[in-house]
Amino acid sequence: MKLPINLFKEKLSLGKIVLQQKYTDYLKLLSDNELVLRIMAELKEKSSGEEVFEIGYLRLNVEAILSLVKKITNRLNRLSENKYQPLGRVYDNIKSSMNSILSRRKDIPVDELVLMYGDIEKGKLDSVGGKNANIGEIKNRLGLPVPEGFVVTAYAYKKFLEYNQLEKKIQYMLSGLDTNDFKNTVTISKQIQVMVRDAVLEPELEQVIKNKTLLYIKKYGSNVLFSVRSSAVGEGTEFSFAGQYSTFLGVHAHDIPVYYKEIVASKYAPRALFYLTNRGFKEDDIAMSVGCMVMINAKSSGVMHTINPVNPQKNTIVINSIWGLGKYIVEGNIQPDIFEVSKQEHSIIESKTEHKAHMLVMKENDGSTTEDDVPADKMDVPSLTEEQLRELAGCAKILETHYQHPQIVEWAYDKDGKLFILQTSPLIMFKRSMPDIHIDTTKHKLLVSGAETAAAGIGFGPVCFIDTEEDIVHFPNGGIMVARYSSPKFVSVMNRAKAIVTEIGSPTGHMATLAREFQIPAIVNAVNAASVLRNGMMVSVDADHGCIYEGYVEELVRQPHEKKGIFRDTPVLVIMKKILEYITPLNLIDPYSPNFSVGSIRTLHDIIRFAHQASMNEMFIIAQHVSTDNVSAMKLKTPSQFEIYIIDLGGGLKDSKDISESSIVSIPFLAFWKGIKLERIDTRPVNKNGFFSVLMNTMANPQLQERLYEKNLALISKEYMNFNIRMGYHISTIEGLCTQKANDNYIRFIFQGGGADLERRMKRAQLIAGILKKYKFNVKQTEDIVSAICTKCGREKFEIIMDMLGRLTIYTKQLDMLMAGNAAMLDDYVQTFLNEIMQI
Repeated sequence: MKLPINLFKEKLSLGKIVLQQKYTDYLKLLSDNELVLRIMAELKEKSSGEEVFEIGYLRLNVEAILSLVKKITNRLNRLSENKYQPLGRVYDNIKSSMNSILSRRKDIPVDELVLMYGDIEKGKLDSVGGKNANIGEIKNRLGLPVPEGFVVTAYAYKKFLEYNQLEKKIQYMLSGLDTNDFKNTVTISKQIQVMVRDAVLEPELEQVIKNKTLLYIKKYGSNVLFSVRSSAVGEGTEFSFAGQYSTFLGVHAHDIPVYYKEIVASKYAPRALFYLTNRGFKEDDIAMSVGCMVMINAKSSGVMHTINPVNPQKNTIVINSIWGLGKYIVEGNIQPDIFEVSKQEHSIIESKTEHKAHMLVMKENDGSTTEDDVPADKMDVPSLTEEQLRELAGCAKILETHYQHPQIVEWAYDKDGKLFILQTSPLIMFKRSMPDIHIDTTKHKLLVSGAETAAAGIGFGPVCFIDTEEDIVHFPNGGIMVARYSSPKFVSVMNRAKAIVTEIGSPTGHMATLAREFQIPAIVNAVNAASVLRNGMMVSVDADHGCIYEGYVEELVRQPHEKKGIFRDTPVLVIMKKILEYITPLNLIDPYSPNFSVGSIRTLHDIIRFAHQASMNEMFIIAQHVSTDNVSAMKLKTPSQFEIYIIDLGGGLKDSKDISESSIVSIPFLAFWKGIKLERIDTRPVNKNGFFSVLMNTMANPQLQERLYEKNLALISKEYMNFNIRMGYHISTIEGLCTQKANDNYIRFIFQGGGADLERRMKRAQLIAGILKKYKFNVKQTEDIVSAICTKCGREKFEIIMDMLGRLTIYTKQLDMLMAGNAAMLDDYVQTFLNEIMQI
């Protein structure tokens, strides 16, 4: 029965509206797909560990990608009349797994509030932190001398926060923290630290601490003094946290609770927050344990590297020492004596004795520390004897052997000449070859020489002096930081500095450790640097050789200095890698495979790949069922050998019932078609092996034969084209958007398949990738699949590239049969194609 004319028109109008809605969903699905791929690419790049990012960045991008993938599944279901509802359940399962990883917290183990060092070994790491665990390990497993003492555990820290209801308050205050905003970081830091200092210890904890101190009062008298030191979970392991948390010397027993809170508060100091963020920790990853050691009133003290951190090939132990307490050496306040000792014979290979005018000493009557003059007869003599150097070298061997890794060791000799190991942790080294480069000083003025390498590398930029906290706030990106003394507080500029220079410091100090950890070129003991250098002066710093040159020294700066994966082991990166297992792997590659189904989806990448393919199929199905000529999938009348069907998505065709080439007004399609219909006589000889490869592969894979009969479909509008074209056994997808805004325009090209064996198909893919790179495409090749994108094209450039892609489509037809030979052959094919382009 025929419909009345008015009802027919109403149905026709409704069909147009529905198709327009579906077309809108399709375009938005493609757009969302592109956004997901961009986020995935960025996350994958970040996962290399070469860039710093915060947990907030990860959470934000995970939320964004989940939201977009949800939209894609919803749009696909609207396109298909809910054909793919199981896709939603798969999405929900993946989302649940990802959120579980993101919300997972590092548990603080239930333990005693306080533990004696005699009860601690490496297995207690999560209870007492890295530094305390190492002290217990070397005391109880290795029998090396360490100070007596006890540890306030991470569990006590947890109870302290709970007792004062601080945890949620602190998390809220840190939720919007941006450590690049130094002033705001300082403000938030001070507010949190005040809260911690105003808090009170749980009575049980205070009593346990008192009971432990009484043991030492009975043993050493009421004037016994303690060193109260941080040992956060993670500190003293592969993450140095060097100098980021507080240490207090000469603390009386009754004052330990006060200084305990000071150390907890130091966890939220600006530089500690910077380190925490820039080494990829979440705030709740770091529980604070505090070590309380009987104070060693040191005659001499220092730092030992069990291998030379700057030049490990020398196979020597490096020992730095000073008179008095070791605080000055790790903070870089004075130049220490330096000894290099053979690892085998423990003999002195090299020594450098500095003039030591001052030392830090402890007054035994009240425990206060003060700077004092070094006695005149000790100012210019070594602060260690040969016998002591051999003893330290023996300890170095024991520690390195036990930990199976080079160590950085803090030590002290007391007034009676007894050695104590105060701390050991993994030595961070940045291995770098140091080429012997000759610099012509007649062309490049040598400003500073003879400085010591703290961290290897080359840096170029403007000099920027650091004297105050305000200078840190305004330190520019790419600057060369220059200061009088080295300090761990300079960690706050290490994500911005190209190099660090200090007039006084130690290659074994905290700042040097941090510079190596962040892979920032650094030199110390750069004599007269402050008087020679000026703010804003452009200089080249050769940290490998301890020199500074005026201006840009090309032969230096061109030397590679890559920060390779410096954040690769950070907790936030570990979380990201677990999250990416649910995002980036692509299991659905071949849409012709029986496994290309919802049941085979494992990741978000699989979902969008499936949805993209399914949406194209749905658009074609939709076109088959629309009765209006202007919106049906219509066969293009063309003398070309191709059978092509067109779906006009709005403005791509003139008002015509018979679709011919002259009917098309789509900018992308016309440009592409101009290249594809170009007459070309193929004179390339057929390779017999290649022909038989296609024949055998086709026989072994009957589904390949089906591709010969599939229709070519182009979805077009005036500014958009998505063209799936099949040439023999391979498939190309060419997508383009050409608007008046160049920034919005893009061309995407995907090529896959072929009839020959995989090796020949891969060579053809290499050929295509090589040509696309010549046109500034961002190209990715995986076996025989080429995926490429070119963005921000003005219309003229857009049409040139589309024309080229049309010619490339013809040029590469059945080219896999000819692909036999080496890289030179591929280069010849690339050049042949480019020459033809130039001739036409």
